[in-house]
Amino acid sequence: TEWDSFKVTYARPGSKMGYYDMPWTVTEATSKERWEKIAEDAKLNVDIYSQPDDPRVLLLFDKKGNIAGIRMSFLKEDVDAKAKEEGIPFEFDYENNSIYEEGNYLGKDLWYTSVLFASPSQLAAGGRSGQLDKSKDSVAEALYFKPEEEWVQLSREECMPSEHFVEANCFPGMGKHYFYELDNPECKRRKPFFALYNEGRLIGVGLSGFGSFTRNQKTQSYYEDFPLEGLRSIIPNGPECIQEYIRNYGLTMMHVFLVKDASKISCPPEEWRSTHC
Repeated sequence: TEWDSFKVTYARPGSKMGYYDMPWTVTEATSKERWEKIAEDAKLNVDIYSQPDDPRVLLLFDKKGNIAGIRMSFLKEDVDAKAKEEGIPFEFDYENNSIYEEGNYLGKDLWYTSVLFASPSQLAAGGRSGQLDKSKDSVAEALYFKPEEEWVQLSREECMPSEHFVEANCFPGMGKHYFYELDNPECKRRKPFFALYNEGRLIGVGLSGFGSFTRNQKTQSYYEDFPLEGLRSIIPNGPECIQEYIRNYGLTMMHVFLVKDASKISCPPEEWRSTHC
């Protein structure tokens, strides 16, 4: 199958702090008491699971108990902490940014972005037909995100990128990035969502957020500490204000991979796109 894995978080070469395996089913999620059901999303017809007392990453499961998506969240109390410390205004506008939805889980206010692994209509009907089998099934049927009011399916083919996605760079161990509306010069409400490709195929997605971010010492953190220089090499073509926001407020990223060998992705000097599309 094309999408034979579900891993979250990039890790530098040699580091074990990344490419964490995520559960495909409720049975797997609850077996070691690492994930627990905390809520339901009636609109999507899914159950929401989190690590104990930590809503930073939430998993969505359909009514058959199969993985239906991931919800990447940032705590409201975290995001402007660095700006406050330095006595500068926090200008990034989560509130009027349609890529982030507002929620409260486990008593914590947060901004989140969801990615679905099946269509909203399929989830409304209960989800996939049977329990997922890792040996032969695909972890996702398709990938959907919600930049405005409607869910949008991401293109599986790099040669036909989804509308409004702008080509950025490849990074080893991550893949080739395409950022949503990267060419929009306004930073205040930018939507830092990206699709990841390798050898022309969609292999994952990710989200970045401006601000400072905390971790819960008792749970697995999925946030990435990514150096500014690294980001410059991924987005050399982004507006200057991105770098300024990172310096002033901080940044975190989260990569979600649907292939087993994401850590082995290399970025050959000859761009795949230039020779195949």
